[in-house]
Amino acid sequence: MKTVKRILVALAVTCTLAMNANTERVITSKEGEVTITEDRQMVQLSVLNTQESNYTLVIYAPNGQQMYEGELGSANSIGQQFDFTNSVNGTYTFVLTSDAGAVNTYKIKTGFRF
Repeated sequence: MKTVKRILVALAVTCTLAMNANTERVITSKEGEVTITEDRQMVQLSVLNTQESNYTLVIYAPNGQQMYEGELGSANSIGQQFDFTNSVNGTYTFVLTSDAGAVNTYKIKTGFRF
């Protein structure tokens, strides 16, 4: 009986550790200039802006509705964080546009997980 209890406790600890393991996902552009990190419904966007272009970001919800539009600026290093803890679970589209006309689209799976 003690052995069964020990096995059950070990299994419970293992499951708890597995559920709390690092769930971070990283997306990097081919050029290495854009990095998007998703961890626990927090999405962090960073741009290495060597051309000092002005960037605009538009985010679309899974249903296609625009949910954010804003300028990120033209600094050498641009960063912004977005909180999706109160958003529906799904794939969000991030469209990053530079004033030079470059358009990059990224698909991010995030949102509240039931």
